[in-house]
This record gives sequence, C-alpha cells and structure tokens, in this order.
Amino acid sequence: MNENDLILLLNSLNRHSENEILELKEAKDSFRIKDLGKYFSALSNEANLRGASSAFLVFGVQNDGKTCGTSFRREAQMPSKGLQKLKKEIAENTNNRITFREIYEIEHEGKRVIVFDIPAATRGIPTQWAGAAWAREDEDLVPLPISKIDEIRRQPPADWSRQVVEEATLADLDPEAISIARKKMRERYGDREGIIDGLDDSELLDKAGITFRGKITHTALLLLGKPESAKLIAGSLPKITWSLYEATGTVRTYQHFDPPFLLRIDDLMAKIRNEEIRLLADPDSLIPLTTTEYDDWSLRELVGNAIAHQAYDRGGKVNIEEFPDRISFLNEGGFIPGSLEKALEQGYKPPFYRNPFLVDAMLSVRMLDQNAMGIRTICEKARERDMPLPTYDLSDPQRVRVDLPNHEINPTYTHLLFANPDLPILTVLALDKAQKGLPLDADERADLTARGFIEGDGGGLRLVEPRARRAPSPSSHDTAPEAKAPARLLSKRGLDDLIRQTIIDELRARGAASRVGLTDAVSRRLLNLGALGADLKPVDGKKIYRLLRSLEEAGVVRSEGNTRATRWMLV
Repeated sequence: MNENDLILLLNSLNRHSENEILELKEAKDSFRIKDLGKYFSALSNEANLRGASSAFLVFGVQNDGKTCGTSFRREAQMPSKGLQKLKKEIAENTNNRITFREIYEIEHEGKRVIVFDIPAATRGIPTQWAGAAWAREDEDLVPLPISKIDEIRRQPPADWSRQVVEEATLADLDPEAISIARKKMRERYGDREGIIDGLDDSELLDKAGITFRGKITHTALLLLGKPESAKLIAGSLPKITWSLYEATGTVRTYQHFDPPFLLRIDDLMAKIRNEEIRLLADPDSLIPLTTTEYDDWSLRELVGNAIAHQAYDRGGKVNIEEFPDRISFLNEGGFIPGSLEKALEQGYKPPFYRNPFLVDAMLSVRMLDQNAMGIRTICEKARERDMPLPTYDLSDPQRVRVDLPNHEINPTYTHLLFANPDLPILTVLALDKAQKGLPLDADERADLTARGFIEGDGGGLRLVEPRARRAPSPSSHDTAPEAKAPARLLSKRGLDDLIRQTIIDELRARGAASRVGLTDAVSRRLLNLGALGADLKPVDGKKIYRLLRSLEEAGVVRSEGNTRATRWMLV
C-alpha cells in the first residue's frame, strides 16, 4: 500500500467498518505485546479463511472510525525504530516466524495513526502466537475453533514455483539450458539404455519436474528461461547480483545474473575468489594444513539454497556479497526452520517448503545435492576442515542472510576441532558461537563447560586449549605395532603432508640427515603404517627433495652443503 491507499482507507472508516480482517484500536499510549500477538494470529487466520491476502490492525482510531491518534512507541522521527522492531518481536513468538508484512506510520487529520499489514496465514498452517492459534468472534478474541483449524489444515499449500505461465511456450526457454538439463538428467539416472536421450524436450522437462503437463511454469522460466522471458513472471523480476566489497564496505565491482539460472551458476562461481590458506590445526605440528578459503561444494549449495528458497512473490533478488573476510548469501523470505539449531537436529524435516516444485526440479538437474540435508552437510564440511561454521543472521524475519567466514577466527577453536573430530554438530555450533562472541543458552554453556572447552562467564568467556596433545609421531626407527598414524592425519592431509611430518620427526630424532637417509626412513615408516597401497609406488628421492624444498621455503628446515651428501636439519 502507498500513502494514498492508506489515506483512502482511513477516510472510509466508520462505525460499521470493523470486521474479521479489520480491527480498530485507540491504543492512545500503550498496547501489551501479548495482546498484539493474539490479534496478529487472529487476523492472519481470518484473512486466510476469507481468501484475503492481508488483514489490518489500526492504532489511533476509535471503534466509530474517528481518528484519535496514538503515542504507541512514538519517537522523535518517523518511522519509529522501536515500531519497526515489532516485526522481530512478533516473529520470535509465531510459528514459521511469520510477521507483519509492513508497519505504516502516517499523519491523518493532524494525528499519528499506525496501520499494521498482517499477511494471511500460510495455506495449510494456522498462524499461532506463543503456541496458540486465535480467531475473531464478533469483537472478541477467542481460541481458533477446531472447525477452522481443520479448514486451514485441509488447504493444499500454494506453490509459486509450480504456477503455470499460460502465455509462455518452449520457445521462451534457452536451447543450451535445455541441453545442459538433459546432460544433468543423464548423469543423475545413469541412462544406460538411452531413455533420457530418447525423450523430446517437452517429455524431458516434464520428467525433470521443470514443466507441468507440457506447460511452462515459473520454475521453467527461472532455470531454463531466456533472459528476455523473465518479464513473463508477473510481480517478480528474478535476478542474482554478485557484489565484491572493499574492507571499507564500498562496492568495488558487481555483476547481475539473469535466467537461465542453470547456466549462470558456473559463471557466478567463477567470480568468487577462493584462495589457498594455511591452518595450523595441530599445534604440535610445524606443518600447516593447506586448504581453500571456501569449500566449493558448500558454496554451490548455499547459492542453490538461496535460489530455491527465495520468496519470488516479494519482488526482491538473490544477493551474493563477497567481502575480504567472508561471503554472504541473502534471499527474501523467512528461515523456515526458525533457527540453525533446529535445522541441525538429527532427522529434522521442515514443516513445508517455500518452493517445493522448484526444489525438486533443482535436485533433478543437480543444482542441489540434498533435500533438507544441505545445511547440515555444509556445517559438517566446515567442521571437517576445522573452519568456522556459517552464521545465519535472522534478525530480519523476512530475509535470510548466511555469512560464511573464509579465515580462522580463533586458533583455539581450530585446535579443539582437530583434537576432537567426533564432536556432535550441535556442540560444534555452540563452540563456533563462543568463538564469535555470540550468546549461548544455558544448555550450550553447560555442554561446553562440561567438556572443558570454555571457562569464565559473560564478557569474560574464553575458549580453553585442548589439554591432551597428540604424542609426537614415532621416528622411523620405532617399529612398534601401535605406531600408527592417526586416521584423521591420513585422511585429511594426504600422503605429502604425512611425509613432511615424518621428515620433521626424523630430523628431531637425528638432529641432521641426508636426503638418501630421509628417503629410506620415510619409505620404511610408510610401509609400517600401511600408507602405501598396492597401487602406490614407493617414495623416491625426487619426491623427498621436492618436499624438503617446500619445508625450506616455509622456514621449517635448512640445508648445509650442495652435493648429494647435503645435510638437512630443523631451523
């Protein structure tokens, strides 16, 4: 609604104006938040039952329609920041974090009036406040009757992404995008008998769940549509915007990506910088782990999630914002699980999907890898890399912002993850919140304290270094059966890093050694550890020399002499 619409609404009010989706309140000075929440629930449910998109609660107007004005959360300037905070306060106590679509603050007849635009309850899901659903009955608030609860729950959920665009045809889709979709379908199903290649384009797209009975859907235009066909999507102009920011917060450069999104993901990924970094995950080792700022799979999944869960009917766009220390993914629409903790619970399934038709289509063409498991897998991969977890900023109830750090925040967090590779993911999340200075609830604090990971309280909370260090790896002369490399070391660092560590251990034991001696020691140790499979050749002197040079460049070792008898030692 614009200001003219609001004025027309207020001018039309009279003693007969109130109904199930319009409530007038004087609210001259104050109004209890719990009563506001009940009205929100009741009006939202009544709007749903009457097929309306919105209901309205108006403060500063008497029951007879006369304007009296309100001082509720009044501030020196308009709009009031305290008034806008109501969106978050309501979202925190409603199911699915539904909240005001908008809060308008205007002057009418010289008096301040507030108009709350309340969205209708989601189809199939009654709106609850503090765990209870409410309804209007004449001028009273009453618990939502069972009959109305059943009426709402029987509603099939509306799916924007499944809606057919009648004026669109196959000619509005990009031929290259269709070809890539066919390739992805072939990869997904194996297509040993040429079934996918035997389908014409219309049959293929129906099988992929991109079109519906041969008709072009919103999903088809998003994933495969020509850029100029996007205008066929009423009320939305789908777009992904990538922006690169300086440390000062200014935009260095940006680029817009229009449909077909199936072809644009690789273009977008090519824009994202993903440099090599080093982490000293094991403080007893001189060799840092070499990894990348971001896990490639996680980047793609987060981009896919933003596309899949965007509330396209809100008219916004997906934003990918790249900063020196992080990358952020923003999409319109509330976070359906309500919190990251909820999404990480074992076996969690969301009560509904915003765009189920689109999600299934993206799974078919491999733009998403997992249904309902992507968030958990992203966090698991961050844990495996000893990196910070993504932060889900849900301060705006109608927008999701995911911040993925690209660097070590607190070395102790890194050391704790390395020393404790089997921590429950919710414990890792609590540890991540602690390193970021985010508040912990009582259960999280008790868990981390019991494990000896934190000490102090309030602003003095700090992470505690692991008490038990790994024992130094045995030298090549120690051939005891129990001398086995930790499984985490072998799986994460790979053979080269294991060899580097063996070289360091050998030089610690001997003081100095030749390349020939180190080659022999490394080969015997790897055989003892079972690290050389049948398909791997024994380690040769050239490989040892290359790794010695890398250690020398890193300032870990030095050499004396320049012949075959060159001696190597720790710095």
